[in-house]
Amino acid sequence: MIVRHDGSAVILTPTKTGTRSLEAALLGQGWEVRMPRHGKQHSFVDLRPRVFVTIRHPYARLVSAFTYGTAQGYSGWFLDKVKKGDRRPGAFNQFVLAWIEDWDARYEKLAHHDWLALQSDYVEAANLAPNRGVSVLRLEDGGTRGALQKLSRHLRKVAVVDAPIKNRSRDAPERWQNLWTERLVHAVGSRLDPDLALGGYVRP
Repeated sequence: MIVRHDGSAVILTPTKTGTRSLEAALLGQGWEVRMPRHGKQHSFVDLRPRVFVTIRHPYARLVSAFTYGTAQGYSGWFLDKVKKGDRRPGAFNQFVLAWIEDWDARYEKLAHHDWLALQSDYVEAANLAPNRGVSVLRLEDGGTRGALQKLSRHLRKVAVVDAPIKNRSRDAPERWQNLWTERLVHAVGSRLDPDLALGGYVRP
């Protein structure tokens, strides 16, 4: 998460929602990174900050996790099923089915694991404090620059600067929708619906 030094604002950052780019843009503006980087919990009641959550289309987010995992050769949880550099059509299917299996069993394993958490889980965690409103920063609304523009409308002394993507997944498909077949969308079912509703998105 990214926290303003004066405690007036906190940005919760789910995995694959432009975290590193936003950090790079804000660290010179009186903000700091709190670890764990993708943590959901903060002293909301004590500090009473303005809360923001970065989000993106949940189906695009899974594609990004897949391309990141294959580019990095990442190992952990459902990403164990991804082999470095594997771009075969069946690889994404295998990845999503493994994500579904682990997501369904997440409360038997680790309820709030970064890669299995929904973006709406972050909003729910922030809303545990009474009378708290959470503002979403959609990646589709101008990327990091768009997020900074929205922050500057709500907070003083937030400069809108150019912030290139810091953690781009190599060899990403031109359109993330291309990897989603009707059968695969059906397999995911309603699991991602809370995130669709959160951002006003629709299924691919």
